[in-house]
Amino acid sequence: MRSELGNLANLTVLTLWGNGLGGAIPSELGNLANLNVLYISGNQFTGCVPAPLQNVPDNDLDQLGLPVCTAAAPPTTPELTARAAVGAVELSWEAVQDAVRYELQTWWDAETGWQPLGGENLTGTSYTHSTVTAGITYYYSIRAVNAAGQTSDWLKPFPAATASAAGTPPTTPELTARAVEGAVELSWKAVQDAARYELFTWWDKGTGWQQLGGENLTGTSYTHSTVTAGITYYYSIRAVNAAGQTSDWLKPFPAAAPSAAGTPPSTPELTANAVVGAVELSWEAVQDAVRYELQTWWDAETGWQPLGGENLTGTSYTHSTVTAGITYYYSIRAVNAAGQTSDWLQPYPAATVPDPSTDPNAAALVALYNTVTGPNWPRNDNWLSDRPLGEWHGLPPTLADAWPNCAFQITA
Repeated sequence: MRSELGNLANLTVLTLWGNGLGGAIPSELGNLANLNVLYISGNQFTGCVPAPLQNVPDNDLDQLGLPVCTAAAPPTTPELTARAAVGAVELSWEAVQDAVRYELQTWWDAETGWQPLGGENLTGTSYTHSTVTAGITYYYSIRAVNAAGQTSDWLKPFPAATASAAGTPPTTPELTARAVEGAVELSWKAVQDAARYELFTWWDKGTGWQQLGGENLTGTSYTHSTVTAGITYYYSIRAVNAAGQTSDWLKPFPAAAPSAAGTPPSTPELTANAVVGAVELSWEAVQDAVRYELQTWWDAETGWQPLGGENLTGTSYTHSTVTAGITYYYSIRAVNAAGQTSDWLQPYPAATVPDPSTDPNAAALVALYNTVTGPNWPRNDNWLSDRPLGEWHGLPPTLADAWPNCAFQITA
């Protein structure tokens, strides 16, 4: 039976009894709202009877021996993303199961109301709304339509975007790539006016550049874990602002080669030496260590605090943000190129920062300063402070007269 019969809107009688017809009964026959008589038994139809045909007043459907078709479930509502670009709004959504097309609409003022976008045959999953005015906020909604004409609900709440005029593109981020065991850790500084970032990696010509982090990478770090040990990976990044303008791609390309599991480094030995106004810390270099992590503790409420930053590569550090009379505890661990760490050092070396008023060396220097009118010296940097004695610089007047271009430094 031909599905085109369903287009005969004024048809009132359809008798096809005993014609030996086969196949499924077209669902389009359900569109015949004026049909009063339907005789189609005596054929070899298969499948099911379209439910609307049961409403025909005079029919012989009970003689077909076929079940009534069960209405399919309507499709689900798509999730829609609206992203403002220069002179346009870029719309995208995930494909909905059983959807054969989508209906998309926009609203920007009450007088105009909702307007359709994309036409009657919008089958893809993206659309660029280019008939926009910069500075106007556009709201959007979408619904899915299946083959039976059933529709999902219209999407609510309505995604919105404000189209932008051309402006200044963002600057290019600076990217750091650090190899660790089984991964490469990537990080960058936030760029002013950047709404998201596009991150790519390259490791061979055959594969070419591949995107990392998806289309909505808004943070400032990413761990590239789908790597192979021993392969060198190159990276580039660019920033994208709310208007869709992009920075240049980062060049040269940072690179890192992730490592397989190996032997972690050994724990450094740490020495803490208290001086006036500081604690001087030192340790021996550890084999295969590329950096160190150093921390201090002085009370339970504050807890352990890092020292020296994320790139402490030397073997000494002066902890100068200290308070006289407080005992500071320290611990350190080594980190290798694969990101493996040693144990934290225990027990914790400790040092108590001396009070200059009770340090005999400091007391002698204070007496000298007061005796020879230190406040009137041409230079008296850090005298009577809690800075280390080696940083007490001065030039008594008698020396100033003899050597006007020289400085005099006290060393404890």
